[in-house]
Amino acid sequence: MSELTCRLIAAIPDGMPLNRVLRRHRDRCLRCQADDARVTGVSRQLSTLGEEVVKAPEGLASHVITRLGPQDGADPRRPIVIRVVLRWAATALVLLATAVAVGAAVAARMRRTRAG
Repeated sequence: MSELTCRLIAAIPDGMPLNRVLRRHRDRCLRCQADDARVTGVSRQLSTLGEEVVKAPEGLASHVITRLGPQDGADPRRPIVIRVVLRWAATALVLLATAVAVGAAVAARMRRTRAG
């Protein structure tokens, strides 16, 4: 459970607050404290670069893409619940539009049958 909690904390973006349980874990876990110190150190070093452009190491992009694996094209910053709700809402909207179109076609056919 502790390793899973450490991974969860590491995956949460910097600006996002941690809940009470995750904060308590981070405050007691040496691994999380070391990761936090490492990130803070790297951020501090990067902030000293200013406008300097640093060339990425050869093969970095392919390495990152390989590590990410297959993606569904969704924005990873958006929580999974919102992505699922949006997907279902889009499906429901398509079904509703189809039902309206079928209903309109049936109504038009019934009018023609009565008129003709």
